[in-house]
Amino acid sequence: FWRAREGGELALAWAFGLALYAPAVLIALEVFWRPAEAIGQPAWGSVVLGTAAIMTLFAERLARIDSDDRRRVALAALAALGLLSFALIILLSDVALTIALALTVALAVLVDKRFDLRPVSIFVQFGVIFVSFRLVFEPGMDWALEAPLVEMLAVYGGCFMALGAAWAQLSATERPAAKTVTESALLSLPALVIVILLFRTLEGQVQSHAGQGLLASTFIIAAMAQAYRLPVSTGWLFSLRVCFAGLFGLLATTCLLAAMVGFNPLHNANEVVRGPFLLDTLFVAYVLPGLLLSAAPRLLSVMTGPWRQVVYGVTSLCLLLYIGLETRRFWRGDVLSVPGTTDPELYSYTVLLLIASTTLLLLAYFRRSVELYRLAMVAVGLTLAKAFLVDMAGLEGLIRVASFLGLGLVLAGLAWLNNQIKPRLQDEATAEAA
Repeated sequence: FWRAREGGELALAWAFGLALYAPAVLIALEVFWRPAEAIGQPAWGSVVLGTAAIMTLFAERLARIDSDDRRRVALAALAALGLLSFALIILLSDVALTIALALTVALAVLVDKRFDLRPVSIFVQFGVIFVSFRLVFEPGMDWALEAPLVEMLAVYGGCFMALGAAWAQLSATERPAAKTVTESALLSLPALVIVILLFRTLEGQVQSHAGQGLLASTFIIAAMAQAYRLPVSTGWLFSLRVCFAGLFGLLATTCLLAAMVGFNPLHNANEVVRGPFLLDTLFVAYVLPGLLLSAAPRLLSVMTGPWRQVVYGVTSLCLLLYIGLETRRFWRGDVLSVPGTTDPELYSYTVLLLIASTTLLLLAYFRRSVELYRLAMVAVGLTLAKAFLVDMAGLEGLIRVASFLGLGLVLAGLAWLNNQIKPRLQDEATAEAA
């Protein structure tokens, strides 16, 4: 500190030594000697806190002489904040530690704002990442599923408020990376709490269609948080976040496929649908991941082109599967794997396909979307194929005639709607080409 305060060409190098030496010694002691086992956690934590207080004093002394170049002050402040976090890890329980670290992040933001210490924003970013890691992985969701409800809500709510206070003080122009990282955590936390509450309702049953859907939702949240931070990432950090986003996306895909195929109650006799109609385990398994995916293109600037189409396609598949399984549950009860299909159930699918086709055509008309129009045409084709090849095959006499008349009227309405929409879309395409 004395050498750093004296100034000169090596002043900044001495400041780096000031910031690194004491923390490195204390961490080495913790790793190799475990002082808490010899003198107790309170005494060892007090040593670290005392060193943090000395670093704070050094930062204050340097702030008196550094008016333009604040790097020496920032290094001492970073050392103080790091040692404070280290002391909290030694002294506090898992529950208190997570909240305390979130408060430390808010404190770091206030220090940066008061003294204009740009490097402190790096501590803020790593602090937010560490708090998020503790909320999701260690002790994370496993602890949240077993802890008392009030205690769980206090931890996640306390972290949300602390990070919210930090976000409110951050400037998007001066500290874009720190603000974006904090913002991604704030967007993720409410969704994560909902997933945890649903897991608690299921009593932690992971090996089920609802459990796999919740796991998929968790990984989707984690992947979206990484993708949200990509615009403010560069170099190796950008590559690392791309890798993490891809890994979480792969895990989400695996869990979603397990919910759709392996644990699908339509063919898995061990899977029973629970809960009230519509808001049941099918909603948790398929609609919740679909809703999270549908939010991705709106929240993520990197979600463009083919990725957007993939996301919308998977979302549509989730919703279609949910609607189909809910229809079967309406007619057949909670066990969907029972053999056979009743006529009312069969006709219900045709009605739903007609509604979907009409809805897609109207959306294509109002949004001037060629992609939606093509999708609507596919839905119309499926409706016709099912109606003529499946539904009509089992009808006879006057019922078959009446069914043909009704279907003809509906198809005539769809044809009229198509004639109204197609010229408008062609005009839009011509205008865009010009």
